[in-house]
Amino acid sequence: MASTRARTNKQGEVISYEIRVARGRDENGKQIKPFTTTWTPPEGWSKRSIEKELARVAGQFEADCKAGLVLTKEQRAEQERAEREQEKNRQREEERKVTFKRYMEIFMQDKGASYSANTRENYTVALNRACEKLGDLRMVDIDFLTIKKYVNDLQTTGKNQFNGKQLAYKTVIKHYIVLHAFFANAVENKVIPSNPMQDMKRPKPRKDEIQKQATSYTAEEVKRIIGCLDTEPLKWKALVLFMLDSGCRRGEVVGLKWDAIDFKRGMVEISRNAQYTSGKGTYITTPKSGKSRTIYINAPVLAVLKEW
Repeated sequence: MASTRARTNKQGEVISYEIRVARGRDENGKQIKPFTTTWTPPEGWSKRSIEKELARVAGQFEADCKAGLVLTKEQRAEQERAEREQEKNRQREEERKVTFKRYMEIFMQDKGASYSANTRENYTVALNRACEKLGDLRMVDIDFLTIKKYVNDLQTTGKNQFNGKQLAYKTVIKHYIVLHAFFANAVENKVIPSNPMQDMKRPKPRKDEIQKQATSYTAEEVKRIIGCLDTEPLKWKALVLFMLDSGCRRGEVVGLKWDAIDFKRGMVEISRNAQYTSGKGTYITTPKSGKSRTIYINAPVLAVLKEW
């Protein structure tokens, strides 16, 4: 049967009642901690009303205990732990259901900050374009055939947003690489079970696309260029001669500063590289390898540079 005990304040006034229901003893004869609850009577109630309501609450509590509707403190803690775990599982399941558009935002916030401005722009352009077609699809619903069709459409009907021409093969490959990395990241973060592009081969050039082979000037062509420079301003003569002699990349030449040239020893330190993106404009970064290097320039070229 339920038992009750009054709880009082410092002035000896009853503020609440503790209701207990015994749970018997365990296999070792030790008394099991009873079920307990607290009932607080409303202000202004008479003693008779309190006693009557307390008896009713205690009787109902005892009935609930016998019916298995009341949990011990330990059982409640276990139940709350199980509910928290269930909520975590639900959240993880919801995360697996994120759309392409939503995960694109997560991806760029997470990975975009570590990319260079040029790489970040490439990813932004490629993912924004894909988002136009795939944005509302759940990540888990984008399968091999869906993404393969998208890449094929890029190559066959995709247009350059600036000049309206068909996308170049190199551009299609950039989109392919970005999407492959994007879905691989989603697998790493357990958003999708596998990369839908895992077995997708890189697109091949269209038949109408002629792959340009790497070319270089012949000795006769170089002589012709140098001859033409005699009638050009000194600035352009210095620039072209340096490019011919050094073989440096365009951005490395644009990023060159005078203090990188050692005129006495004919040495030039290549440590800067100028790049451009529509969002950032022109900015200076490191050479493509990420490392500085030293090159040597012939005396005639150094003489023109010194004159300039």
